[in-house]
Amino acid sequence: MVNKKFLILAVILGLITTLAVNLYIKKQVKNVKEDIPQFPVVVAAINIKSRDVIVEQMVSLKYLPKEYILPDAVTVTKDAIGKVNSSVLIPGEQLLKSKIKEKGSSLGLSFKIPPNKRAVSVRVASDAGIAGLIQPGDLVDVLVTFEGLAGDAGGPQTRTITVLQQVEILAIDQTTEFVGDEKDKSSGYSGNAVVTFALSLDEAERLTLANEKGRLSLALRSFNDKENVYSRGANLSEVISAGTGGSSRISTRSTEDVARLLNSSNQPVYKQLRKPASKPVSLKDSNKKKYKVEVIKGTQQNVVIWDNP
Repeated sequence: MVNKKFLILAVILGLITTLAVNLYIKKQVKNVKEDIPQFPVVVAAINIKSRDVIVEQMVSLKYLPKEYILPDAVTVTKDAIGKVNSSVLIPGEQLLKSKIKEKGSSLGLSFKIPPNKRAVSVRVASDAGIAGLIQPGDLVDVLVTFEGLAGDAGGPQTRTITVLQQVEILAIDQTTEFVGDEKDKSSGYSGNAVVTFALSLDEAERLTLANEKGRLSLALRSFNDKENVYSRGANLSEVISAGTGGSSRISTRSTEDVARLLNSSNQPVYKQLRKPASKPVSLKDSNKKKYKVEVIKGTQQNVVIWDNP
C-alpha cells in the first residue's frame, strides 16, 4: 500500500516537472524571438502555377528574421499584385522579384496577344513593308497582288486588292518591342522580315490564303486613322486605262476569281456586279429612227445610240 502511494506521488511530481520545464523553454524562446528583429516578406498563400497572374488572395505577409529572408524577396504585397509568376510556388515560399514579371514583358508572345485574337506570321519583303519603317504596335493595311487571274477578255490578269485593314503588328522577326527612337525608325527591320499580326480567326484564314496565292504588301496607317475605307481593288488594264485618259471598268471575271480564292463573305468589293434588267421595247419606240455615233476615248471604244426627237 505504501509503495503504491509513492508510485502515484512520483508520477505526479514527474508531470509537474515536465510541465515546468516546458513552460520555461517556451518563455526563453519567446524572449529570444522578441530580442531578434522581424522583417516582412511576401510568401505564397496557396499553390501558384507558372504564368498565373498574382492576385491578393494568392499571397500573404510573413515576418521573419533578416537572415531568413532571401536577398531578392518581395517585401511589399502591392509589388506582387498584378504581376505574372514565372515559376511554380508552394504555400509559404517567398516570392522573388526575378521570378515575377510585368504582363507581356519577357514571358513570351502569348501575353501580348489581345483577347479573341491569334498571332499569325508571314514573310514580307522590305520593299513591300514601308522600307523597314514599321514597328511593333503599328497599324497597317495588308494588300495582296494576284497574277494569272482571268480578265474580261479571258486572258491572264494581274490584280491587287486590300484583304485586311487596321491590323496590329505584334512583332517583327524576334522583336516584340519598339526598336530605335522616335526620330529614327529606320532600325525597324531590313531585308525580308517575318511580320507577326494580331488577327481574328477569320482574318487569319484570309491572310494565310492570300500569302499562299499572292504577294503581300503593307500600307502603314496613321495612328489616329480608325476608319476603314471601301475599295474594289485594281487590275492592270484599269491602271493602264487610267493613265491614258480612258475610263476604268470593273473586271467582273477577275473579281469572281479573287472571291473564290479568298472566300471572304465580308468583302463587298469581291461581289460580282449585276447588269440592270433591260426595259421592254414598245412598238411605238421601235418605229423611231435611231442615230448611232462611234466614240473613241483613249483605248476605249464605245457606240452611242439615240432616238430621233
